[in-house]
Amino acid sequence: MVNYHPYDDSWVPGMLAGKTMEEAGRDNFKGDLLGATPKRAFAAVVDSACKAVRDVDDLDSTVHTSFGDFSVRAAQSRTSRRELGAFPPRVEVADDAPLRDRLLGLTGRDPDAA
Repeated sequence: MVNYHPYDDSWVPGMLAGKTMEEAGRDNFKGDLLGATPKRAFAAVVDSACKAVRDVDDLDSTVHTSFGDFSVRAAQSRTSRRELGAFPPRVEVADDAPLRDRLLGLTGRDPDAA
């Protein structure tokens, strides 16, 4: 579950540069992205993603995502990822369910199927 965060963030520089997933290398970020030094590795991924965001100079340029094409401006808006099509509908879980189950439910995944 933790590897999803660096996986998602690893795409940011290429996507903000206008690359498609294929151009950015669809398989480049599969597997263990954190290695033996997970805090350091994740910090490097986040630093790279943040730099890419700071370097954006055209908020109307296109970002090609796995769930559609959007302007950088739309990708940075408060629109939820669910509204953009990134997540399926929320799966309801009990309020007192473990945190893992509640997080899975929020992202449209059934904790009982995991």
